[in-house]
Amino acid sequence: MPPACLPDPVRFPVRHDPRLMCGLDRIEVIDHVARVDIPRLHATDMTGCIAVVRELDPLVERIDVYAGSEPDICYQRTGQRWAAFNLTRRKPHVASA
Repeated sequence: MPPACLPDPVRFPVRHDPRLMCGLDRIEVIDHVARVDIPRLHATDMTGCIAVVRELDPLVERIDVYAGSEPDICYQRTGQRWAAFNLTRRKPHVASA
């Protein structure tokens, strides 16, 4: 068994999505709620992530982003506005679109 201090194994290939501005593992949309899985230590561009998911479901209301299987950020739509929330602390980020 490897020591606990070793980083997670690198997964190849990581598909980089220019709109997300990070790697992309998968996107799943069910009932207007999306889950976007990205590699560990990657971060999405909010506007790009919303645009990519809205191509799959124009009526999407929430997008949960997981980085390396860990909850990272949530983009929530209220009317026409989007807000970002940290999934680990559920605190709003200053970003909105």
